[in-house]
Amino acid sequence: MHAVTVRGSILSYAEAGSGPVVLFLHPLAFDHRLWKGQVAALSPRWRCVLLDLRGHGGSSSAPDGTTLEAEAEVVSDFLRGIAAGPAHLAGLSMGGMIALRLALDHPGQVRSLALLAASAEAEIAIRRRIFEGIATRGRDKGQAVVADEVFPHLLGPGFAAADPDGVASCRRIFLEADPAANLPMALAAARRTSVLSRLGEIRVPTLLLAGGEDGIAPPWRSRKMARSIPGARLHVLPGAGHLLAVERAGEVSELLAAFLDEAERQRPAGDRM
Repeated sequence: MHAVTVRGSILSYAEAGSGPVVLFLHPLAFDHRLWKGQVAALSPRWRCVLLDLRGHGGSSSAPDGTTLEAEAEVVSDFLRGIAAGPAHLAGLSMGGMIALRLALDHPGQVRSLALLAASAEAEIAIRRRIFEGIATRGRDKGQAVVADEVFPHLLGPGFAAADPDGVASCRRIFLEADPAANLPMALAAARRTSVLSRLGEIRVPTLLLAGGEDGIAPPWRSRKMARSIPGARLHVLPGAGHLLAVERAGEVSELLAAFLDEAERQRPAGDRM
C-alpha cells in the first residue's frame, strides 16, 4: 500500500500493472479490496490505481458535513498528487457517484467513465432516512449490528448459494470497516443532490453497468443516465445485485476491458500514454 497527503487527509491506495491509468473507486463501507477480480484481469495491460476513499481502509476520515462534490475534489487532487494524468475512472455505487462528479467538474482529468450500480439523482426522502438510520446505528452499536440488515440488499439472490466464499469475503471487508469513520461519507451519499440535469455535459466514453436485481440502485436509474449521457452504453446484468464487481467479477472485467480498449482507440495517437 502507498499513501499521500491531500488536503490534510492521508489517502491510502494500491497499484498494480503499468500502462494507461484506471482509477477504481469503491462503494460505501468497503475498500480497494473489492476490485480484486478486476485488477487481476486488467493489470497486465493497465496501471490499476485503487484508492481507499476518505473514512475507508487506510485513509483518514472525511470531515463532518462533507459532500460528494467535496470528495470529488479530493480525488481530483489525489490524481494530480500521484501524477496519474487524465485517467479512466471506474466507480461502484458511492464510488461511481464521486467519479461522475469528478467527470463533470474536472473533465480534463477523465479519459473515460465506467459507472457501476450508480445514480445521478438525489435519494428519495424515505430511502434517505433509512440509509441515515443504518449509518448512525452502525456508529452507535457497531458494524456487526447492521451487517445482517444490509447484506441481503447488497448481493443478488443466487450469489450466496453459488459462491459462499465470495459472500464471506465481502462480509469480512464490511465488518472491518469503521462505521464512525464511514459516517460522514454515508451521510454525504444519502443527502446527495441531483446532477441529472448536467449529464449532457459529459463528452468522454461512458459505460453503465446495473444489476437486474439491485434494489439499492435499481436499473431504471442507470437507464435514465444512459438516455442523458451522449453515446453512453448500458449493460444490465440479469440476476445480479448491487456489488457487481464481486458477484459478476468475470463478466464485469470482460466488459471493462473491452470498453477501455475501445476508449483508448478513440484517442488521438499522439495523446496515448
